[in-house]
Amino acid sequence: METIEQVNENFNVKKPKKKGLIIGLIVVLAIILVLLFFPSVFTKPEAIFNKAIDKIFAIEADEHTAMKFNSKINVSIDADTEYAEVFEQLEKCNFNLGVQLDTEEKKEIVDLGLEYDNEPVIDFQGYYNDGELYAYLDEIFDKYIQVDLDNETKEQLYEIFENIQSNNKQTKEYKNAVKALRNELKKQIKEEGTFEREKETIDIGDKEQKVTKTTLILSYEQLYNVLSNTLINLSENEEFLDVLPYESSENNFKNTVEELKKVNLDSIPDGDLRISIYTKGLLNKFVGVNFETYVEEENMTVGINILKENEGLYTYVLNGNGQGVNADILTGKVEIQKEKDSKNEQQGKLIITLETSEMIGNVKAEFDMDYNVEYDKGIDEIDVKNSIKMEDITENDIQSIMEKLMKRPLIGDLIEELLNTSNDAFENSTTYDYPINDLMFDNPEYVTSVPNL
Repeated sequence: METIEQVNENFNVKKPKKKGLIIGLIVVLAIILVLLFFPSVFTKPEAIFNKAIDKIFAIEADEHTAMKFNSKINVSIDADTEYAEVFEQLEKCNFNLGVQLDTEEKKEIVDLGLEYDNEPVIDFQGYYNDGELYAYLDEIFDKYIQVDLDNETKEQLYEIFENIQSNNKQTKEYKNAVKALRNELKKQIKEEGTFEREKETIDIGDKEQKVTKTTLILSYEQLYNVLSNTLINLSENEEFLDVLPYESSENNFKNTVEELKKVNLDSIPDGDLRISIYTKGLLNKFVGVNFETYVEEENMTVGINILKENEGLYTYVLNGNGQGVNADILTGKVEIQKEKDSKNEQQGKLIITLETSEMIGNVKAEFDMDYNVEYDKGIDEIDVKNSIKMEDITENDIQSIMEKLMKRPLIGDLIEELLNTSNDAFENSTTYDYPINDLMFDNPEYVTSVPNL
């Protein structure tokens, strides 16, 4: 027989509660609903394109006020053509491009450099400082040259900096303008376009992958309607117009819209544009896009296919079909090799390759750019106290500049060739043996040039 203590102990034992079971059932039910509901809503063809538009026009906060960008560029071209010698010279060239920007101080520095076979050809610097513009040629002229700017240009440059600064701060006006553009484009595509979706197996790199192909089809007339209606409606949207950098931009935009309104729809050719987005998985991960255009009158289809092989590597193929052509015309890749990728610094290499088919001549080309970007570390201090106005440059200064340029590789040969061409043209100019008075007064219609007497 149980004692009173045993009875109390058994009575106080916690009974299993239903709360955990209920939560588990809710979670399972939610997962089932997502699996059933997600494909029918978020994978609709229209939703795929809306997602793409949102990504293209995504607004990312950027609080940087200063930026330094430096790059070194090399281009190589291998082609069996009459320009082979030029391509060999091009391969020996290194191009340097640098941009420094301070939006708060309204300063910008642009450096352009060219080396040939590791020898300097030209090193140019442009410097803008809150309304003043200067140019400098390193080792060619020892002073900054002040370039005169009219008031309108000064105002436009000032407003551009103001616009960049406000956009970086993600002002409410800027966000509303981008939102207006994004929504208007979605609206017009929905009204004009036709959507299709199908399953496909495509080659991505060395592997076959099953993907979903979602296609937007627009006739050329529908494409015109999408673009023109979008621009027309934005031209009446004050929130959009307010973010244009200066008044002339708004006027040019409105003039473009007025010209669009005058287009005769009968002049638009028959044909269509097809944009296909390749995705895979439940979350519709992007793996590629295809643009294909067909012109009925020419009975010709031209397309470009872009596939994402992995993070930072894209391949592309341009192909044609029609008028006796059915081949890949051009192939290549775009690769970004990131070495640093932090909030305040990016560093890496951009590689773009290109290879053409025999149909347009076998050409192989490669574009390499080493780059480095730094943020909020300030920009170089430029001393322009010793500058000179452009109109104050003397003939002796110009002669000295030309003499130094003539000694540089490539550019010296180019200047010499231009001077020789100019001299030949002058010497071969048509002259007449007639007396000058007869030419001018008796037969003025025959005067084409007057020789030096």
